[in-house]
Amino acid sequence: MKDGASTLPIVGNNGVYIIQVNKTSKNPVAANYKTEKENLIKENQVAVDYRAIQGLRKLADIKDRRALVNLNLYKKED
Repeated sequence: MKDGASTLPIVGNNGVYIIQVNKTSKNPVAANYKTEKENLIKENQVAVDYRAIQGLRKLADIKDRRALVNLNLYKKED
């Protein structure tokens, strides 16, 4: 959208909204994107690890009986 342009009315849950662009600006150009690249790589590595573990937990038939063991209501299997 260009400066000064408005959207058509948008129906929301609590009313009707119109969005108007007051001013646009270009992103500053960085001389080196190394830091941003490293941060994105780290974030994606953490996300992949988390999703992999969650997927394995979902597929596995895990029964967490630690609370019962601590209360001596369930005997630990060796």
